[in-house]
Amino acid sequence: MKFRIKIISTFFALIISIFFIYPTSLAYATTLNNSTTSSDTSNTTIASSNNNMETTSDSSNSAEPSIIGKSAIVINYNTGEILYSKNMDAKEYPASTTKIMTSILFAENKNPNDTITYTKSASEQPANSLLVNYNLLNVGDTMQAGEVMKAMFLISANDCAYMEADSVAGNKDAFADLMNAEVKKLGLKGTHFTNPNGLFNVDNYSTAYDMSVIVRKAFSIPWIREAMGTKEATITASTGKSVVLTSDNKNLGIDGCIGGKTGYLPDHGRDLVNVYERNGETLIGVIYNDIWGKNDTDVFNDMKKIINYAYSEKQTLYKAKGTVVDGKVTYKLFGFFGPTKTINVPFTLNEDVYYYAIPINQKDFTIKADTSDTNAWTLATNPSSAKILVSDGRQYNQTYASTANITLWQIICANLVIYIISAIIAIIIILIILALIIRTINKSRRKKRKNKNRK
Repeated sequence: MKFRIKIISTFFALIISIFFIYPTSLAYATTLNNSTTSSDTSNTTIASSNNNMETTSDSSNSAEPSIIGKSAIVINYNTGEILYSKNMDAKEYPASTTKIMTSILFAENKNPNDTITYTKSASEQPANSLLVNYNLLNVGDTMQAGEVMKAMFLISANDCAYMEADSVAGNKDAFADLMNAEVKKLGLKGTHFTNPNGLFNVDNYSTAYDMSVIVRKAFSIPWIREAMGTKEATITASTGKSVVLTSDNKNLGIDGCIGGKTGYLPDHGRDLVNVYERNGETLIGVIYNDIWGKNDTDVFNDMKKIINYAYSEKQTLYKAKGTVVDGKVTYKLFGFFGPTKTINVPFTLNEDVYYYAIPINQKDFTIKADTSDTNAWTLATNPSSAKILVSDGRQYNQTYASTANITLWQIICANLVIYIISAIIAIIIILIILALIIRTINKSRRKKRKNKNRK
């Protein structure tokens, strides 16, 4: 009997230490560790309340340029951040800038050395066209895909856009379905396509913002980037005929312009997409519904204005180091299993955050705790793994280093009653198991003694 009591007492003490002493000591150790890395957390929380607002008074930015184009945008190619905007969400007819989307689908389905056939639908397209303008090839003739792409960008060849569409989807309508599927994939809300070359259709429309997203995707594909940046090339058909084509992008190769696409519809103005690179920074500019103007220079001059303005822009402070952002963080009650719980955790920003303080960014920028890939247990044991997300609600999404102000002890205290009940249940179960084990052992001993006495 005494042996049983000793065993039960030992296991009871062990369970108590596991459920109470170990979490307490671990939480205490974590708290000590946190104090060495963020000893001023409480002070920072109080002090940061004065910094938790937009700061734009230091801006030395120049006034936004006046342009003729009805809508326009400039974005940073690498981050997607907007540096200039004018009616960027207004519905416009994209004309031949539509071909940038065509080039994406073509590049994703073909290789530069593939053979592309000149189709009947291609031959029916108006100028600019390799057939109409140069009589380069007829139905059934072929060209390499890389040269088809270059011709489409160099002179905005309408027939080349149909060659690409037919080679990928078989016909214009099926290709338009693919274009709109890509629009949906990119998350664009103001764009719809009906044809691959941008000839006028009331349902073929886009916005300056949406087109900047499309250009960003296109420019990430090497052979599209090469075609967009080609100033002159010799294009050869399977018949042996060849022609030298020169880009109609008048900004190309000047002041850092490394690519682009022109567009024009008689009743809806001049369109232009340009990509610039200066001092390692790449910008994308889009202008819609500009005018033809004298010698067709207005849209190109407008592009120079907004690009120069964007490069001259200086970032200003958006949120200061020490800003505290509250986040709702989930976790499993027992670490890796159990019901999902939520706890409020303050995230302290570890660095200053800067942005371009143009009106659209001042309106749309948000800051929040990034809880998408973490949990309370992880943050409690590694507070410096916390991240804060700054977003414009569109393409720009950047994470910044922060510290999560939470300890293991806080999680335990938040669920103390549940842990005590769980511990009691676990102890009862273990005691029952021990009682059964002891009973089995005693039965075995008695049986052995009986057998021994019989002998």
